[in-house]
Amino acid sequence: MNAFRLKTHSILERYGNFCDGAIISCECVFRSNLRTSAKIVFPAKNKENQQWKKIAITMDEVEEMYMKVRSDLLNTILLSVRILEYDDLICIDVDGNYSSTGGPVTLTEVREDGDYYLIGKRVSAEELRGE
Repeated sequence: MNAFRLKTHSILERYGNFCDGAIISCECVFRSNLRTSAKIVFPAKNKENQQWKKIAITMDEVEEMYMKVRSDLLNTILLSVRILEYDDLICIDVDGNYSSTGGPVTLTEVREDGDYYLIGKRVSAEELRGE
């Protein structure tokens, strides 16, 4: 596991996988070199000191993105945000409710049952300063 993924998993763990948080924003950047990136910002509570911060997870080289949202509902996170790895692809799964408690076993399961996910090549997470 590379350093970016290790840091991302560490942040998810420290902030309880963003359970009881929400999605503040999702920004997609389409570049001329066809390398799309996406950034999702979440408020999250640190499990150690109980302080809330905004956390950004960025996916680079996005290959697929699916977001089923309703305008009349706050995009709350009831279950968790997961970083899943499948061969050379990484999946950010937001609040997926799958039959297996360990999460989806394949990308096919993510595509069939996921409501909010990104699939790409690189992922990183950061605590936003001054937030």
